[in-house]
Amino acid sequence: MLYANANVKLVVPGDKNYPWHSTGNQINWKSLPSYIVVVRSTNDVENVRSTNDVENGVKCAASYKMTLAAKSGGHSFAGTSQLASGGVLVDFTEFNNVESINVETGLITVQSGILLGRLYALISDAFDSKFIFGGGTCPSVGLAGHVLGGGFGLYGRGVGMSMDQVVGFEVVDAQGRIKQVSQKENHLLFWALKGSCGSFGFVTKIVIQCTQLKETIDGPMVTSVNTPYMNLTDSQLVDFVDLWQRYAIKESPNEYTSTLALHPGSIKMNSVYTGGIEEAKTVLTPFIEKINRIVGSNIVTLQQSTMLDQVMGIKYTKEQFLHMQLPELEKREVKLVKSVNIRKEFLNSHQIKTIMKGLSQFNVTYMEFKAWGGSKVINGFGSYPYRNILFDLHYGTTKSGNYYNPETQLFDYNLIDRDTQSVMTPMENMEQLLLSTLKRRQIQGGYIGYSDIQKADDLKYYYGQNTEKLKRIKKHVDPNNVFNN
Repeated sequence: MLYANANVKLVVPGDKNYPWHSTGNQINWKSLPSYIVVVRSTNDVENVRSTNDVENGVKCAASYKMTLAAKSGGHSFAGTSQLASGGVLVDFTEFNNVESINVETGLITVQSGILLGRLYALISDAFDSKFIFGGGTCPSVGLAGHVLGGGFGLYGRGVGMSMDQVVGFEVVDAQGRIKQVSQKENHLLFWALKGSCGSFGFVTKIVIQCTQLKETIDGPMVTSVNTPYMNLTDSQLVDFVDLWQRYAIKESPNEYTSTLALHPGSIKMNSVYTGGIEEAKTVLTPFIEKINRIVGSNIVTLQQSTMLDQVMGIKYTKEQFLHMQLPELEKREVKLVKSVNIRKEFLNSHQIKTIMKGLSQFNVTYMEFKAWGGSKVINGFGSYPYRNILFDLHYGTTKSGNYYNPETQLFDYNLIDRDTQSVMTPMENMEQLLLSTLKRRQIQGGYIGYSDIQKADDLKYYYGQNTEKLKRIKKHVDPNNVFNN
């Protein structure tokens, strides 16, 4: 039987907290599991029991042939951290502490429900900003889904994807057994977990090797290299994007990682240099001067800070990071994303102008280019297949509405379905524009972290040459398809 105790909370339809635990960050997909098992952090002894409770829960659900899914941050754009009806959803969002830290080596073990914001704040405290974990910048993203999908971040070209910094997992498998998974133990499962977002088991703990920052006269520092949102002419836009893609992807040192954020009518650059401001100026000044000449003003700003301050920016406080959680139910949104990897050839002037016009024409909310080419971790270990790309191009459309009624404690799924359909149209139009504008040899699959529900059956799009190997591993470790993610 499924049961509740000090380490596990059982939530069923009709309970007050059911809407909170059953839904993710995006509410596009109806989520009505029969049972929700909320795993919680307590003390050191009870944390062991929490994992044992997950073990027993898997055995119980499997014996009744109930589908299982896991939720850590609930940010899956394809709704994989939700169950449409029936089954058991295991919610790890309250299982979110750091279990062990080696302040000398930077090795940490964390529980799988921790969100990135909380992780960054705890790392900053533990290591006095001397070590960093190179993950994404959205603080409410769950660590587990982030690293299992690969994980792009603003230190990526220097330290690799987020999964490259993971040296071990604790996993509860389909038979309800607790396994330690690493290069030395369960090697194939370790390979499969790193980069596939695959449903091979429930990850309960993650072991991370953080990276030590170089010392400056001000201590261990990073330098933000950013522009504000800019409204550029077509000529300026082409020159700016062309300069960025050639420098950020091919010519810059590995210490420099950069992203372009595009909105209808505007564009900005977000970058980080893992080093102090004086070193950054020495290395980046020729690039910065070229940007300023294109734009016609000294638009680029450099700011030295700790890793935590850089990620928090002006929007958050450390206290908010420590207690990071998903948005309130009333603020949940409908959001769709699509992703395509750009390889071999840079975008030409016609493609740049067409893409930017398409954002406005189809009312797509945003697009991002994430530089990856030139990373020193091109041949890292794991099932993510697209390390040799130039950059990831992903785009999304968001819609807000009165989807949740706090009085009835119910979501209006008719309204959600209607708005989901309405945002599909601009996304499909943008996808067709890209396919007709980009050359076939420029495209190589997409990033599973930005998975598209309309490509749910197109496994090769996300897994490339690793698709068949992943299928064989899945069949071996979970022959009865107990895990649904």
